[in-house]
Amino acid sequence: MKDAFILAVTQFNPAIADLKTNRDRILADADEARKQGAKILVTGELALSGYMLRDAVFEVALRPEDSFLDPFRSLSREMTVIVGMAEVTSDHFYYNSALVFEDGEVIHRHRKVYLPNYGMFEEKRFFAEGDRIHAFDSRLGRLGVLVCNDMWHPMTTQLLGWDGAEMILAATASPTRGVSRDDVSDNTRVWRTFNRSAAKAVSAYVVQANLVGFQESIH
Repeated sequence: MKDAFILAVTQFNPAIADLKTNRDRILADADEARKQGAKILVTGELALSGYMLRDAVFEVALRPEDSFLDPFRSLSREMTVIVGMAEVTSDHFYYNSALVFEDGEVIHRHRKVYLPNYGMFEEKRFFAEGDRIHAFDSRLGRLGVLVCNDMWHPMTTQLLGWDGAEMILAATASPTRGVSRDDVSDNTRVWRTFNRSAAKAVSAYVVQANLVGFQESIH
């Protein structure tokens, strides 16, 4: 990394399909983080729209150039912002994406590659699969972004490491499974293992931003 800096993670319970409410929450948290000297803010998976969207994906998905995202462009002149959101392309493909705003523009976009489609998850019904994983240069150094289930495939972090990523930012919406000891959920322990293993394997920092609260019956 170029220099030491403060990094902020915002974890909240996004309102389903309410883009304005969620945008305002992200901007408010970003303002607080900026006051504390943060140079980068990371949000969870689909933080702009909420995770349990189903058919609402087709109503709330945005193109990166949409004017609704202009406040993030403005904010990014002061701090780098990673926003989890539903993205639609000009040829009507829908993606579970994380956009990186910096210096007034989108400098990187990661489209989730590994879409879960089992149990409570049905992402393949609504999203297309991303087809690339690569690092990118930012004013803070060389970064990589992944979305949730991408992290469960070790080769994704390895690819980012080979591509020179010094920090891997994971936007996630991982549900709670079991609390067996110390009031810590089983999947929290798994994520800690993943994150630490990836960090050691590729010699990079790993940052995770999850969602919190309940969406339907999922915690």
